[in-house]
Amino acid sequence: MKEGSYNNLYRLPINHILEGGSGSWELINTTGNVPPPISHHNGQIFGDKLYIFGGLVRLDDSNENLYSLNLKTFQWKIETCKSSPKGRDDHAGCCSTDGDIMYIFGGYVEGGKSNDLW
Repeated sequence: MKEGSYNNLYRLPINHILEGGSGSWELINTTGNVPPPISHHNGQIFGDKLYIFGGLVRLDDSNENLYSLNLKTFQWKIETCKSSPKGRDDHAGCCSTDGDIMYIFGGYVEGGKSNDLW
């Protein structure tokens, strides 16, 4: 059973750790159209925004929205897309090297395994 969704955002100063120091996770307060508690989602960074797609919002209910978080203001927004994949969880995602295309592959869609590519 999948459970335990959260909608907290944390950050860790990686450069400090790479330079031999230690770091601590910091809870970030966000505003705007904050996603519901969610798990098993996928996130990608384009420029100064974090994009979240899919994931479980309830036991058998997948998120169908594309959320963006401005990493400078920490404000969430629901993005409008002309077409989008069905909600899914446990999928893979990546960005093109020039950062203008987000790809989503597979995952669980409506309770079954999928191998579609968007």
